[in-house]
Amino acid sequence: MLTPEDLEAALQISSSSLGKEIVFWGVSIDSRTLNRGDVFFAIQGPRFDGHCFLNEARERGAAAFVVNASAVQDLDLTAYRNIFPVFDTTQALGRVANYCRNKRPLCSIGVTGSAGKTTTREFCALLLSKQFSVHATSGNLNNQFGLPLTVSRLEDAHQILLSEMGANHAGEIEYLCSIAEPDIGIITNIYPAHLEGFGSLEKICEAKLELAAAVEKRNGTLIVNGDQEMLVSRAKKFKVRLVTFGRKPGNDFRVTDITRKNGSICFQVNQRYFFEIATQALFNADNFSAAMALAVEMKIPFEKIREASREFRPVTGRFEIRSLGNGIRVVYDAYNANPGAVLRSLESFAELRNGKRRMIAVLGDMKELGPESAELHREVGRSLDRFRLDALVVVGKEAEAFAQGAREKNACGEICHFPSNGEVSAFLSSFVKEGDMIFLKGSRSMKLEEVMNGLEKRFSEGSSKEGTGQKAI
Repeated sequence: MLTPEDLEAALQISSSSLGKEIVFWGVSIDSRTLNRGDVFFAIQGPRFDGHCFLNEARERGAAAFVVNASAVQDLDLTAYRNIFPVFDTTQALGRVANYCRNKRPLCSIGVTGSAGKTTTREFCALLLSKQFSVHATSGNLNNQFGLPLTVSRLEDAHQILLSEMGANHAGEIEYLCSIAEPDIGIITNIYPAHLEGFGSLEKICEAKLELAAAVEKRNGTLIVNGDQEMLVSRAKKFKVRLVTFGRKPGNDFRVTDITRKNGSICFQVNQRYFFEIATQALFNADNFSAAMALAVEMKIPFEKIREASREFRPVTGRFEIRSLGNGIRVVYDAYNANPGAVLRSLESFAELRNGKRRMIAVLGDMKELGPESAELHREVGRSLDRFRLDALVVVGKEAEAFAQGAREKNACGEICHFPSNGEVSAFLSSFVKEGDMIFLKGSRSMKLEEVMNGLEKRFSEGSSKEGTGQKAI
């Protein structure tokens, strides 16, 4: 909840307010989802201009309007109340969010990394909620628009702000940190991702460590993947309390003895604490250990950590196992993709092999990899030989290099390339047979849910979702 005085303080301007007795119940950048009493920020972007939707926002009950001063010079705003003209509405949204973050005492936590951010955030929220009132990023609201919207919805009862931070260019995490001002940071890992924006793995590491620089300003704690030497060595340069997690000896929270049992993964942390979590993704043991490190930092008792671990359910689209008819199962992990994430997911997929079940991987383009894209796709293709796949189906222009690399190493029994999801669905409808296990992964823009939908339509008998600890594979 905000008052006109709050907005004036955050934006450091006075409005043409005609009703300062009112309060604002939230903030919005989308007139379609705006709630009565919200402040509407007219964001200007490459594909849209919020100023074109001021009337719609007013009709839906917006109580105030933050607009770009230069964009509204020719607009008649006499019918509008509580107008806040600013230089840049995107920056203004961030300033209001930062004002909300500092309006109340709380602990702010930031989570970033090349893979596993969302699941790690979910683990963190689950563990922290056993002792604190947590306000966390929902869905994929982890960018320059989503994060400030999340922060602006803080309430006085909240004790923890848990922010997921995504980026595809240098400086983005720094900007998000200027809003959330994290006291504790978690970096899940670094992989080649968004290379078009970053340029190299070293630059990706530097970008993720923008979170470390922000935590340093707060004299805080940084939790990092201790298995990644580049990340750890550079993190040590910051004046923070450094905590590590991972599978190698020497980590503060070391994961060992990872196995599967009854549709769950079982593992130990520090050869002392045993967990059984309802997921089939082996790499989630690492994500959980990062969250456990945070929980211990926040002095949450172990019994509460164990209790929370039993309540986890997989995030939709992240190594989600769906059972179709004829004993066919699909590992739907198609939310996004980069080389490291593809290989670690395939490792978990390959270990689901059971008897004579055929293992089929469907891989779509990994986007935003820049000039190295073709070679990175080929490198993943060459690495497939260790997974003993029966078939590889690739879709998209860039994904053809997956097939090239796989052929170089004779990595798969059968290799097919298709330009479109429709052609993949048509092929699978006749190729897939009883008992097959299928893996789907690609960048979000590849829309592999279309392939998933096609499989469900073709083999819909008895379809269900797994990964809740109720079924074994």
